[in-house]
Amino acid sequence: MNLASKRDPLSLLPQRLIKKFLIYDPFWNFSMFCEIEKKFGVNSSTYFFQTGLSRETFKGPLDSIEIDYTIDSVQVKNVISNLKQKGYEIGLHGSVLSYKDLGQLRSEKFKLLSITKDRFIGIRQHRLLMEIPETWEIQAKEGFIYDTTY
Repeated sequence: MNLASKRDPLSLLPQRLIKKFLIYDPFWNFSMFCEIEKKFGVNSSTYFFQTGLSRETFKGPLDSIEIDYTIDSVQVKNVISNLKQKGYEIGLHGSVLSYKDLGQLRSEKFKLLSITKDRFIGIRQHRLLMEIPETWEIQAKEGFIYDTTY
């Protein structure tokens, strides 16, 4: 019997279960980067995308790597609190449309502020979407001091 004809035991499990519990997620690495930064005595800024979209919502290359968490989850709220306690700056990772929609940006900002209980000053627009100078003008109206998109 050759190896190609053997059935992969993981193929018997539902794919969602495999993704959720058995496959390492390189995007969920907060403790790792905290340890590395502690070693070098630095703290970075961390931007949270909070519209609660799932990877299944988007189709594209590699099933499009999109956000598969919701900012309302206890796990994400705990990460934000933990990062704040360690001195990390929490910023907003604006959604696809927020770069040109003041109402959308304002809604996302206040949703994150309800969790951080603190103001934040930085933003990064999703998929590097922006219109210059319009995006910066919208961000300034909402009190952002800097944008790391560009």
